[in-house]
Amino acid sequence: MDDYRYLNRGNRWPDFSWDGLELTADGALQLTALPIATPPVTMSPATPAPDAPAGLAVAPGGDVYLSDPAGNRVLVVDGCDGTLREACGTRDVRTPRGLAFHRGRRVLLIADAGNGRILLVDLSTHQIAEEWAGFAEPWSVAVDPAGDVYVADHGARRVRKLDQFGRARPWPWAPDDVTPAQVAVRADGTVVILDAAAGRVHEVDADGGPLAEWDPGLHRPMGLAVAGPVSYLGDNDQRQLLVFGADGRPAGAAHGWSGPVAAVGIGPHGELYIHSGTSAAPSVLAATGAYRTRGLAWGGPFVNPSIERQPWHLVRAALTSSGPGAYFQLYLSTQQTQPPVDPAADDPFSDPGWHDPQVAPDAAQTLFPGEPLGTVWVGVMFRGEGLATPVLSQIRIDFAHATLLRYLPAIYREDTASRRFLACWLTLFESAFDAEHELIDGLAALFDPAAADPRFLPWLAGWLALELPGTWPVPRQRQAIAGAFTSYASRGTAAGLVEALRTELGLSAVVEEPIVQSGWWALPEDGAPPAQAGLSVLGVSTVLAVAEPQGAVLGSTAVLDGSTLSPQEEYARALFADVAHQFTVRLYRGAAYSDQALSDASALVARNAPAHTAYHVCVVEPSLRVGVQSRVGIDAIVGDPAAAGQALDAAAGGGLLLGGAEPSRLGRESELGHIYLTEG
Repeated sequence: MDDYRYLNRGNRWPDFSWDGLELTADGALQLTALPIATPPVTMSPATPAPDAPAGLAVAPGGDVYLSDPAGNRVLVVDGCDGTLREACGTRDVRTPRGLAFHRGRRVLLIADAGNGRILLVDLSTHQIAEEWAGFAEPWSVAVDPAGDVYVADHGARRVRKLDQFGRARPWPWAPDDVTPAQVAVRADGTVVILDAAAGRVHEVDADGGPLAEWDPGLHRPMGLAVAGPVSYLGDNDQRQLLVFGADGRPAGAAHGWSGPVAAVGIGPHGELYIHSGTSAAPSVLAATGAYRTRGLAWGGPFVNPSIERQPWHLVRAALTSSGPGAYFQLYLSTQQTQPPVDPAADDPFSDPGWHDPQVAPDAAQTLFPGEPLGTVWVGVMFRGEGLATPVLSQIRIDFAHATLLRYLPAIYREDTASRRFLACWLTLFESAFDAEHELIDGLAALFDPAAADPRFLPWLAGWLALELPGTWPVPRQRQAIAGAFTSYASRGTAAGLVEALRTELGLSAVVEEPIVQSGWWALPEDGAPPAQAGLSVLGVSTVLAVAEPQGAVLGSTAVLDGSTLSPQEEYARALFADVAHQFTVRLYRGAAYSDQALSDASALVARNAPAHTAYHVCVVEPSLRVGVQSRVGIDAIVGDPAAAGQALDAAAGGGLLLGGAEPSRLGRESELGHIYLTEG
């Protein structure tokens, strides 16, 4: 059997590094997703690029607010009909820039740069609720998950932190060489600050401690927004929206959109709103739908455990594609150390230590030679045209794979080049049977009632001579199959019948065997222990014998036509001949009882009763029948019996009555202390 290893363990690809790829929710690798505009949007080249930020905020109700610095106003796009109008309560602003929505106070924060203040507008009344003064030229405002407010005061060259009521909070981060243009806050509380003049992005924790600094490589960046670890930033030189991953790693540009960027907002469903800084309504982009055009992953070492001379390793990838125009390529190495990988190069796997297995793009498997106890390194290249991506969910390496070449004469293995070509060629035929091999490997699951496909449960029950009613739900069918073998140990016994009636039909029953209640009465010997004497209680533990246990004994029990002959080995057989091999099944009338249930119960007893027995199925209902149903606590049930005679004279509302006059009833026709005379 081949030794093999799956490289994606725990859906985390633990031995791999990657660039330009992302991990999906189910543990697959694909090209990093990018925003997309559908239909594509290309703004006029005459639309000027902004030299300062604007603001954009999405309210919980779906209304989108955007600032118009040149028009000294704040606009709103109605979330219902999409109309654009001037927002109420914002007429006194001058050069408004950044906007943010405060969920705790349900107000819109406006960075009123021209007036050096922050305005709080109540969206329910459309009135100015508060005014926070004391700023030089606030360009941007953001709110963290705790409700604290961050203001990028461009004129004062600092970021200020305030509580939800505008009171200053400690904020030690204030480098002299930073001129903040915009500020945003991640869900984990990390504060992200754009220094547009220097073209750099700073990340600071909630206490003002620096975390990271990265260069997006842009000359005119504007329009900062964050969502999780992802950052969005407008490139006003190339007139596009760029996406950056953790630590500022570039991921790509939004697909189908071109124009200036002054502000970016994120909607409740992750959609992106891009504000050009003019009075035009913002463009709306889906957060996903496009992909990077290239990505790669590499990992190892994966050690070959085999000592076989000149082993062949088989690599198989579980690969799909999200659409046309996506390509995948494998690269392999058997060096002891990993060959270099350059993600920025046109050919990241150009080092001679990596070798292309010379298979067609998108080939899901390949065969390559290795060394005994050697190591294997695996590289994969993803390519696409922007609208589709390969999706890699698993890679499996079969070390020292036994190819079909071993079934050919040895002459086919003498030449190295021919041996390699022929082994690879034969592997193509092996792959045609991979699906069948997987079915054979999973054959055991077909015989597991907990794992078998529901469609195969009746077939599996047939192996155990078990009939599954079509009305049973799947969990009950699985339970019946799992317990069938154990139930056969008690099949034909009283306990087995009771359990079968309960599990298969849901009926409560009692199985009685007359022989269990039979015994003979004999006086104990003199000096017998108390336990033996207790077995001879007349009328309790005994019954009258139908015949002499010894049969016909000359001079004592030999009575003409009144005795039986019994051999010595069948001593006392006549005492139990009338009650042996018989039983009664008593069904209790309840919620599960019906005429159909009685019929089903009779059929079930017939299937399970021993062939040499005689039985009777009867129903225990509210009644008391002397000699038949009269045991208190067992089958004597006091209640309203069934009205058996209502079929007679049903139209008149009568029932089956005894002949003669209706008997007197106490309190109705008779009274205590009074005598009534009646004729006859």
